[in-house]
Amino acid sequence: QDAFVEQFNEYAEKVFGTLGKGLYNTLGAVDSLALNLASEARAANSEWPFVTFPDFGMRAAKVLSVSSGVFLALAPLVSNEQRPAWENYTATLGQAWVNKTLDLQKSEEFKQVTVLDDYTIWNTIF
Repeated sequence: QDAFVEQFNEYAEKVFGTLGKGLYNTLGAVDSLALNLASEARAANSEWPFVTFPDFGMRAAKVLSVSSGVFLALAPLVSNEQRPAWENYTATLGQAWVNKTLDLQKSEEFKQVTVLDDYTIWNTIF
């Protein structure tokens, strides 16, 4: 019985160690993306949330691939005062940004990514 408990504990340590490393890598990838996006916004002298990140689809796809994630979204908090300008901003840029990202996701480089191309763009916050 002592041998069983010892072996069980050894396996448990390996399992939890592996899970911990995976979680650490996933959070590290997301943290790296967030830092990169904040730096990009600062360098462009953009005011949040009026920031469009170059190659966001590519960046997100890479984070998903290294983290074994299935979904990554950017959902900025928009104040009531910013709302009309935000709705105009997204109406102006949204469709082109979505199309570029979908084209990227359909490329050979990201064939493992599930493409959700049945969507509706809403230029209004609900």
